Order: sequence, then structure tokens, then C-alpha cells
Amino acid sequence: PKLAKLQREKKEISWALSNILAGPVGDRLLVLEANLFPIMCDYLINAPYDVAKEALWCISNASSSRHKDIINGFMNKFDVLTALTKFLNKYTGNKLDHRMKIVAFEAINNILLFGAEHKISYRSKFETSGLLGYLHQVSSDPSAEDDIMDKADEFIQKYFSVDAESQKEQEQQQQQQREIIQLKLDPNEETKEDMNDNDDQHQDNDHDNDTNIIDTAGLVIDLEEDKKEMHIKEQLNMHGIQLNDDDNESQHDDEYDEPIEF
Repeated sequence: PKLAKLQREKKEISWALSNILAGPVGDRLLVLEANLFPIMCDYLINAPYDVAKEALWCISNASSSRHKDIINGFMNKFDVLTALTKFLNKYTGNKLDHRMKIVAFEAINNILLFGAEHKISYRSKFETSGLLGYLHQVSSDPSAEDDIMDKADEFIQKYFSVDAESQKEQEQQQQQQREIIQLKLDPNEETKEDMNDNDDQHQDNDHDNDTNIIDTAGLVIDLEEDKKEMHIKEQLNMHGIQLNDDDNESQHDDEYDEPIEF
């Protein structure tokens, strides 16, 4: 009798809380501040079905507000997903009436909607809790109700499948990674062309330098010849021999009959 009375009191308390959690957001936050959700999660896992289903109503009603403090508490503090998964697996099949399956799926839907609205991925949490595996199981279970099967499949396709855009981004990232690796292994063609251009430029500079050297050498030779010519003229003048420019030019290639002593 005492145990039955205790279970009845738990059911009544959970029922009262579920009604409060269906009210204004301020009332729901008071339940959050009172730290009563861990008790509801415990009821989901360990209490008899009559108590557990009232606890499920509490979770579902609280999630309908999609208030960030409540959802963040569910996901990061109270481990609501694990409690939901254990409840659903415990009362799988015909043990769980259709109405309560809908209530559980409404809670899941509210959590996923919050994540989508705030660009938060809950994939890892759904995987670790086993809830994603449960959804896969229901989506391919021929004995499951059609609406439940369709809803599970909708969750998977909408929130846990890789869409075309994400696949395209992944392919682009992979291509970029391959290009980076290729650059590390072998310099790209553009770099090689730049190096070839630099080599050609150096060769041109070297050619110009060589040309400059040759021209300078020629100039030196001309100067030396001019010096010799002036020296010869000076010596001839000293000996009383005068030459005009025409005679001078003609004598560059002529030989004297007799050597001239200086």
C-alpha cells in the first residue's frame, strides 16, 4: 500500500508539473530554477509507466517554448535525450500507446527546431544517446504506425543527412586540400614560369654586360692607336717632317723604305 501510494503521489506531482509547464514561459523557468527536470528524467527511465508518461508530458510541454535556457539545460545539463531514448526503447512496440509516441516525437521536434534556428548541430548528442539509432529503427520498421515512421524518416532526412550543398562544400574542401598537398610535393607551373623568366632576364643582362665589355675594349684599343699616332707625329715634327691628315692616313698602311731613327 505504501509503494502504491508513493507511485500515485509521483503521478499526481508529475501531472501538476506538466500543467505548469504548459503555461507561461515564466512559470516554466521557475520549474527549471527549482531543478525539477532531473527528477522527471529519472521518472522517465525508472518509474512505472503511469508515472513515466506524466514525466514525458513535462518534458514535451517544457520544450514547446523552445526557450534557450530550457533547451540548453535539456541538452547540456539534464541529458534529456538519453532519458527519452531509454523510455522509448523500454516501451517499444505495442507497449507504448500511439498518443505517447506523438508526445515524445513532439519533444524531439522542438529540440531539433531550436538547434536549426540557432545553427546548432545536435548530431553527436543524438548519436551518443542512441536516439538517432532509434529513429533509424522506427523509420524502417514495418510494424510502426505510418505517421510515426514518416516522422522518424523526416527527422533523419531533414536534420541528419548530408544534403547536396554540404556535399559540394566537402568536395571543394577536399579539392583545396589536394591542391595544397600537390604544391608541397611539386611547385606549380606558374612558379616554374616565373623562375624561367628570371633566368632569361639574367641571361639578357649577362649578354648586355658582355657587349659593354667588348665595346669598352674596342674603345681602349682606339685610344691606344690614337696615342701611338700622336707620338709618331711628334717625333716626325721633331725631325722636321710635316704630315697633313691625308698623308697620315695613307701612311697607316705603308712601309717606309728606310727606318727613321728617333
